[in-house]
Amino acid sequence: MEAWVAERSDRCTPHPSAPRDAATAVQLGTVVGRIFRQDNGKPLAGAHLQMMGTPYVAFTDGQGEYQFHFDLALVDNCRTQYVRVSAPGYEARLLVLVVGPNRSEDVLLRRR
Repeated sequence: MEAWVAERSDRCTPHPSAPRDAATAVQLGTVVGRIFRQDNGKPLAGAHLQMMGTPYVAFTDGQGEYQFHFDLALVDNCRTQYVRVSAPGYEARLLVLVVGPNRSEDVLLRRR
């Protein structure tokens, strides 16, 4: 999974962050991709994605496609966020949300 932010390279160096003003709008990142069945490669409709410890969720449509929107500040300053991908009858996967170019946004789920 990824959200692409041009100003940030793959090598992250932590830096002190300024306090966030409550009146400032949240800057959203977006990850788009598809969820597939590992056994036959077909798209998996109704899969659930949730960023752990946050209210950010998404579901796949009939073609297994999703758009996952989240607060970019959650992955700022070298923080790691995990996204749990699950669907009834399939093993859940825990993925690392990475900000940067050249990442795969597609996920394979294996039947239980």
